[in-house]
Amino acid sequence: NYAKLIYSEMKKAYGDKIHFFEKEIPKSIKVAECARYGTSIFTLAPKSSAAIAYMSLAKEVSRWKEI
Repeated sequence: NYAKLIYSEMKKAYGDKIHFFEKEIPKSIKVAECARYGTSIFTLAPKSSAAIAYMSLAKEVSRWKEI
């Protein structure tokens, strides 16, 4: 997977300079549909894997900012 290769290379090159979040957001047609309908993933598909991943990332960001 090209995205994982890029992530790995960036982490190797910049991992000691910037923070990399661990949560990966999966590809999802529901996310694309959100833009079309002008709504959020939490409204359109709150139990989708993408919504769960975005919520998990938000929690990770929140914890990171507290440090």
